[in-house]
Amino acid sequence: MKPLSSILKSPRLWGLTGTALVLYFLVFVVFGKLDMSWIMPDTNQIARTFISVWPRLPFFAVQKEPVDGGKGQEIYYTVPTRQFTPKELAQMGATNAVLHPAAPK
Repeated sequence: MKPLSSILKSPRLWGLTGTALVLYFLVFVVFGKLDMSWIMPDTNQIARTFISVWPRLPFFAVQKEPVDGGKGQEIYYTVPTRQFTPKELAQMGATNAVLHPAAPK
């Protein structure tokens, strides 16, 4: 095993340390003080899009069921979807046998 003094004399260690310090200085000191808003998208446009889409977003239904004889709970999150009408099912060519297969005997 190398003694600590020989590890500290390694040019690779000092090169990696110097590179990390330069990158830290650039990212957090130099770029941290610059106005980088030109690279970001228009926040007003994002807000308008989010508000216009919000009413159409699905909502999660939460269902809790006991497990281990009532010692714990299992939580299921589901997103309800729109049900097909009989007319839409007929247009897709679905039959009752496809939708409700017979139970195995």
